[in-house]
Amino acid sequence: MMRRQHPLETPESLEELLGSVRNIRGVIRARNALELAEPNTDSPMETLTRLLLVLAGLPTPDVNPEIFDDSGQYVCRSDLVYWQWRVVVEYDGDVHRTDRATWQRDNEKRRHLAELGFYPIYVTADDVYKRPKEIIAHVRKALRDRGWDGHSIESAA
Repeated sequence: MMRRQHPLETPESLEELLGSVRNIRGVIRARNALELAEPNTDSPMETLTRLLLVLAGLPTPDVNPEIFDDSGQYVCRSDLVYWQWRVVVEYDGDVHRTDRATWQRDNEKRRHLAELGFYPIYVTADDVYKRPKEIIAHVRKALRDRGWDGHSIESAA
């Protein structure tokens, strides 16, 4: 509902709506879910990936920020970014494998991210559903290798 392109709602409008209703089944669960919601998302799987990491105690990454080089030139948009530690987490759906143009853009994006000193981590649906502990461990290790103290979980901005 709060997707990056053509959002249907804002966090404020949802908070206002949920604050105005009483005695409706699920409203407490919806209020709790809103605390974990992030605007500016591109896909449900990207959100599941973010929640997997955050609920495991990792810092909260920025969602879909634009990345620029040192001269201010636009490089790309990444799904989840830990700026302080130069780690990006990209959720790659099947289109990243099956669509040639997407695959080629991804290769260019990977090259640019590496040139800028980012450590990219790529996640698929199988990773999220079948190997979540491995993904959490991989991101945790990347963050620690790049200076995260393992304790602070505030926003990684």
